[in-house]
Amino acid sequence: MSGLQFSWNNSGSILYGPDLTDEERARIEAAVQAHDPNAEAPEPAVVPSVVSRWQGREAMRVTAYGDLAIEDGGVSLFDATEALLARPETPDYYRVAWDEIQQFEIDSPVLLAIADELGLAAADLVALFKLAATLRA
Repeated sequence: MSGLQFSWNNSGSILYGPDLTDEERARIEAAVQAHDPNAEAPEPAVVPSVVSRWQGREAMRVTAYGDLAIEDGGVSLFDATEALLARPETPDYYRVAWDEIQQFEIDSPVLLAIADELGLAAADLVALFKLAATLRA
């Protein structure tokens, strides 16, 4: 309905532009009737493919790893990742990449390997990236 000239007020009255067809008016009326001003906005369907280093790490810091909440003594996803990378058998490549990474890419081989080692599902990564995208410094 972009570009159609109309407006409506809180009482539900619709003011139409002079050049609207009956079909355009019907579409506008249907949209106004379906509109619920008290409804919560739906979660964005778009999953960000890239977030900043800070956003990614902060999202990991506030996300619990396992069943126990962080505030109840649980471990954050960030702390679990740090512990994983500190293991002697972890290749240096992964440690260096983790230390140097400037942005988190959802398809990054290093991040995918970490997620796999920690038992995270694809849905967990999607949730993490959605959360990260909402964070602002």
